[in-house]
Formats: sequence, C-alpha cells, structure tokens
Amino acid sequence: MATVIGIGGLGHLAVQILREMTPAKIVAVEKDYRRREFALELGADIALDPRDDAAAQIKAMGSDGSSFVLDLVGVEDTLMLAGAAAARQGKVVCVGAGFGTYPFSMLTFPWECSLQTSYAGEARELEELLQLAATGRVRVHTNHITLDQVPEAYAQLEHGGLELGRTIAVPN
Repeated sequence: MATVIGIGGLGHLAVQILREMTPAKIVAVEKDYRRREFALELGADIALDPRDDAAAQIKAMGSDGSSFVLDLVGVEDTLMLAGAAAARQGKVVCVGAGFGTYPFSMLTFPWECSLQTSYAGEARELEELLQLAATGRVRVHTNHITLDQVPEAYAQLEHGGLELGRTIAVPN
C-alpha cells in the first residue's frame, strides 16, 4: 500500500505516477473534499480525511500500515500522520516544505522504517515522467495566475483554497 498525503500540485501527480508505476493500493489523504474526489478520479483507490483518524484507517487495511508514505505537506500534523500510518520496514518520504518537525526515536517511529527527505529527482526519473506525460498516462492539471495574484495565492495555499492541480504564475 502507498499513501500520498496532500493532493495538491505535487500530490495529484504522485497519485498518477504511483498508479502507472506500481500495483500498490493507493490511499490519498487530504482535508479538502474536492481534492479527495480529484484523487479518486486520478486513480487513488481510497481517499481519506486526516481528521477522521486516517492513520488508524490505514493500519486497519492490513499489512500493519502503508509500506510507502509520501508527505507532500511537511507540517507537524502530516509528519505525525505519516509516521503513524507507516508499516514496519516501510518508508516515509517527506517532500513537503512545511518546515514541520518530527520527534524521531525508536519509540515514535515504526520498527525498521526509514524516513527521508527529497527535493529533487534524478535525470532518469525526469525522463520517465516525461514519457508518461507524452503518452497521456500522467497529466498535469494546471491553473494559471498572473504575477500580481501570487501573494493572494500564497495566502490561499495556507488554507487549502487553491484550485485543483498545479498553480502556475505567468507574467502579465
């Protein structure tokens, strides 16, 4: 099982990539109802609201939790959720730049589970992604705003109010 926390600009791509590259059951975790529905449309098997004890629901799905958890938010709440949802010997990757912290120890994290951060991929991975996009198997959903709208977009980002997909600022 693979879990994606945060179905925004990166999360909507992560769901599609996981669907194309793995046979894993995909669980999307997102506060916003529209984004949960969007994740299901993009190929997630299940979409959960983190406020409904998503970690317990993931653990109850079997296999002691998720073998791969991708946190695309990176705040305390999502990091705690990631650790709580991860299976023993699983992997948690935090890409989200929310600057959250996690109390990492042998008692707060699943046994033999790894935790890593990542902000970029390898050239080979980019080539694979471009091939998926060229064949239509992964589609970037975009919303364009002007540069003048960037401050408002950042404010909306704090409250999950951005449109579905990736928001891109373009010159006026």
